[in-house]
Amino acid sequence: HEGTYLERVTMKSGVALSAVGEVYIDATGITGFGSCIEIQGVHDVLVEGFHIINGGASPTWTNVEGIAVRDSNGGNGGTGSYNITIRNCTFRNILPKPATPNSLGIPIIIYSYSDSRIGETGCHHVLVENCDFRDCNPANQVGIFVGYLNIVGNCEYIEVKNNYFYHDYDLYTSLASCIEMGGNYAPAWPATPRFCTISGNTFEAPYPAIHQGQSVYLTNCHDCIVERNHIKNWSIGPVVAAEAGDMNEFTSYNIIIRRNLIQSYYSSVIVGAFSSFYMPV
Repeated sequence: HEGTYLERVTMKSGVALSAVGEVYIDATGITGFGSCIEIQGVHDVLVEGFHIINGGASPTWTNVEGIAVRDSNGGNGGTGSYNITIRNCTFRNILPKPATPNSLGIPIIIYSYSDSRIGETGCHHVLVENCDFRDCNPANQVGIFVGYLNIVGNCEYIEVKNNYFYHDYDLYTSLASCIEMGGNYAPAWPATPRFCTISGNTFEAPYPAIHQGQSVYLTNCHDCIVERNHIKNWSIGPVVAAEAGDMNEFTSYNIIIRRNLIQSYYSSVIVGAFSSFYMPV
């Protein structure tokens, strides 16, 4: 019911968590993981209608997060979360820990370091829709920036649709991506997100957005579609890349970018590589 809840909510399988009225979840000061809502190794979960603010500043967890979807072993293997829906939520003031140089403020993270060769399952069938992301800071003090929504590692069938993303560099003097997908750089297999769809979203920044930041950054992923999005004033449109790694999964391929309205300040679409790169577009 309506109000502000100073806690972290840990979801169980088969539970629908719905807000009635204006409901805020504020995880400031929690211990353990740094998320307002923790979805770890569970399935058939619905989260809808909440204002997610501040996130945790846990002494035992580097990143500050809004909603986290992970494996049963804290994202590091085991059973992946699946059949997860996050809709009609807002994310505000998810900021890094000031005294921790490597801390990141991430509104939603979906990640799985599971290894299918030893029977572990990754996170799959996750839907994020009709959410509003702004005034967060997914960057750290050493110059690394990630996304308002991160999809990392052994994840598949992730759908991100009809959301609004807004980032103002001057507000925090930091870069950001709106959506970032990438391999997990760990000895797990498969190592890359796949079969993901990003559609109907709006990515906006103040004009002119002269600071380099990717609206959609796809690195080390395959069989993904980016379509019908509106990228307005963002400095760079969709970026497809591959990075170095010790496994042959660290490439990007079968990426489709179509029917997007791109009004970017620097580049509309970038296809590039940091090392060996094999990807038909």
